[in-house]
Amino acid sequence: MIVGNIFIITIKAVGNILKSKEWFLEFLKRNDSWQYFYNHNQLRITRVIKSLILLVSREEAHLFYEEILSSLSHDAKIPDVSFEYWTSSFDANLLREVR
Repeated sequence: MIVGNIFIITIKAVGNILKSKEWFLEFLKRNDSWQYFYNHNQLRITRVIKSLILLVSREEAHLFYEEILSSLSHDAKIPDVSFEYWTSSFDANLLREVR
């Protein structure tokens, strides 16, 4: 909801964002193709991290990131640039926490 120039996140919206995050995590756990070379889901991970920081909390984004790392298989071949995108998403200069 937008009131004036202020964007207001409702409790229901936050709940939906968290539900979507959980769905995406479960999808990634069921399908490991995203762990090998370039895959469009690696960019989605970046967008989820940034969205969680902006719309929920930095802590929730960090938990998501840790869950991604823990779900990697021992032979994952994700390009370094994807890891750089994920970690740079937490850069305070790129995103300010809106709370």
